[in-house]
Amino acid sequence: MSKKTDQVTPTLYDAELVNDFITVQRILGTIEYAQEEAKQTENEMLKKISSYKTDDEVIVNPAHLPVSENDNILRNSFDSQLKKVQSAQLKEHGLSTIRDLQAKNNAKYLNKKVTIKLTDSKYKPFHNHWFNKNTGEDKLSPNKSKSISGKISQINFTENYIVIKPGRFKSLISKALVEQVVEVMSFSDNRSMINILFN
Repeated sequence: MSKKTDQVTPTLYDAELVNDFITVQRILGTIEYAQEEAKQTENEMLKKISSYKTDDEVIVNPAHLPVSENDNILRNSFDSQLKKVQSAQLKEHGLSTIRDLQAKNNAKYLNKKVTIKLTDSKYKPFHNHWFNKNTGEDKLSPNKSKSISGKISQINFTENYIVIKPGRFKSLISKALVEQVVEVMSFSDNRSMINILFN
């Protein structure tokens, strides 16, 4: 009589979701950089123009602007406005790309069973979300596990987290455990803190 063995479905690592988090953070970083650069350029231009105000004037008199600086002022002014326009266009395009990635990943991964593992033990990306129905207490607490399992219930690219609904067994053990929140990217070293394995 042969010994019965349990059949285990292979766990497959899929980097696409994590890679899309990396893509989104790069997009957000580009938007932020463009906005800061446009703001800095404009502030420098305004500061330069303000410096032409004389002590006996309330406001800058265009007639007192140095003729030799006219071309430079016009060029810098145009550059300032151009960077503002480019910044706005980058933001519009970037947010549109993020919305497309969000829709694609929601369709593909929501309600999928996963196991999430740390890429390095130095990271602490797991958090338990507790809600006590009796007291109304609602809180997050650190989860020091090296891996967690459950179903993906939410993907939030702009806020850098995934929400996992715990499995039935874990829910029965602690009914106060509502969900587990997983941070994806480490901003200190710009790396993914997790690997996602689909069951």
